[in-house]
Amino acid sequence: MPPVSYINRRNTISEALKELNNYPSNSKRPSINSVAKSFGIPEATLRRAVKNGNPPNRTGPPTILTKHEEDQLAGYCINVQKLGFGLTRSGVNHCVMEILRLSKRSHPFNNNGPGHDWWVRFMRDHPELSFRTPQELSEARAQKANATIVKDYFEKLGKIINENSLTATQIWNMDETGFVLIPKSEKVIAQKGARQVHKVAHGNTTEHISVVSTISAAGSYIPPLFIYKGVRAIPGLLDGAPPGAVMGFTDSGYMREDLFQMYLNHFINSIPPIRPVLLILDGHKSHINYMSVDFCRQNNILLFALLPHTTHVLQPSEIPFVKLKKGFSKECDKYHTNNGKIVTKHTFAKILGPVFIEAYTPLAICNAYRTTGIWPFNPSAISVDRLDPSLLTEQFNEPTNPPLISPLLAQSNHFHFTRLNANNLKEEHITLKNENDLLRSQVKKLSEELKTYKNPGTCALRLALKYPVSQAQNSQAQNSQVTPDHERSEDQPELMSSLPKKKRKTLPFARLLTEEESWHQLNELNEEAERKAEEIKRKKEAAAQKKEAVAQRKEAAAKKKEVAAKKKEALAKKKEAAAQKKGGATTNSNTKRKSG
Repeated sequence: MPPVSYINRRNTISEALKELNNYPSNSKRPSINSVAKSFGIPEATLRRAVKNGNPPNRTGPPTILTKHEEDQLAGYCINVQKLGFGLTRSGVNHCVMEILRLSKRSHPFNNNGPGHDWWVRFMRDHPELSFRTPQELSEARAQKANATIVKDYFEKLGKIINENSLTATQIWNMDETGFVLIPKSEKVIAQKGARQVHKVAHGNTTEHISVVSTISAAGSYIPPLFIYKGVRAIPGLLDGAPPGAVMGFTDSGYMREDLFQMYLNHFINSIPPIRPVLLILDGHKSHINYMSVDFCRQNNILLFALLPHTTHVLQPSEIPFVKLKKGFSKECDKYHTNNGKIVTKHTFAKILGPVFIEAYTPLAICNAYRTTGIWPFNPSAISVDRLDPSLLTEQFNEPTNPPLISPLLAQSNHFHFTRLNANNLKEEHITLKNENDLLRSQVKKLSEELKTYKNPGTCALRLALKYPVSQAQNSQAQNSQVTPDHERSEDQPELMSSLPKKKRKTLPFARLLTEEESWHQLNELNEEAERKAEEIKRKKEAAAQKKEAVAQRKEAAAKKKEVAAKKKEALAKKKEAAAQKKGGATTNSNTKRKSG
């Protein structure tokens, strides 16, 4: 018979087992050797199948991953490709290494993951997989592609909503946005014709904080996540944040894979228990990974990735973000004007909190879902004209390493002129920097004079320049006990005025923390440190007492020895006196005999 292919080898073994077991009753059972030859399979393979009672799952040596794990991995590759982007070879290697790391199994792979031989066998075992190059769209077809892809997006979204009978409370959208502590400056009044208009910065240009919000089509939201740059949690950062807000820390200040898995736990603990739920999000690599997808599958969370380059139109969270950032910029300006202090990460949540609550009202959230056509479901709510054809140039993934300078810009006259005049620009930059430093020093000097100046008119002008404070804020300020400015250190933020003056302590970051949980953990650490200090103190006192007792025993032994020596000396003197007395008596008796 013709040679058996690898794909139907397992079926061939099953047929051979049937022939061995289902032979006619009036005939002799065929031998294993003859059946193996007739089906073209090794005799040893058929004997093992007869012994085990079923055909092997696969032929050849055992695999590093189990068959179930490989099937799950193949299904994961197909699912994430359907979500809007596919995994590269390195991405699949990362998933394999993650599975092996969690199962704590030994493997022959290096840090880069499986090699060529593993991939040949894996692709052979899963013929439904293949490597494909993402299709690029020309500018002429971009507008048409926009209409086609957006239509396909709504068809898939509507299918998920209808098949799972989802309601408004089961549809959620998650998005992340970044804040710099110096928002974009608004226009200010200046002298007409002035060459340079400066403004004193009221924040740190290098500080970046991310905020992750998740809203539902019913008009609700879960407590937001504040992502700070760092590796240790700092209690007090969420003072003034929306109730229940949590904080996380990464080395970049942006979402990361491990932090996203923590956020998924926060998500399922914050939403109603009804399942399934649909979570709409962008297809960033920190959101879509093997562990996160498996966690969502176990908790009945349906992930749906938005199309690349269309989140500004299709994502509901983008709408309240606009109001949130504008409000934050205004509040930063008010804070700097009224307090004369810069915005830091310690005061960020205090400034953003009221703005967040004002921006994320039920009416605004429902309007965002209505505008994007998600709920009520309305594909015609999105006009294709709102999509930029020049942006949507790739069907699946955005380029991972975009060029630093585009070819069009490199060929432009403007770029050529800038390159030729680089030295002039450098000199002008140095001049502007010196002028800016001079202005900073002058403003600082004037601010110090303004604080100490006693002219009533100037003081009234200073008060008039401040932004008005609402009655609620005014009454809250009067009822609260605030440390006077002259008792507060200059570099200490206003947030810490009610805290001890000692240096702020941190704690290791291992999970998302609310403000109360961070202080609770910090207090536990402090109490544990105090207990250890007390225990060490008690041990030292016990050691000192033991040492003192030993010294006392030595002293008592020395005294006892001294008394014994004195007794011995007295006894020796007594014996000597007795001997002398006895010798004197003997002499007297001899004298009397001689005289008699």
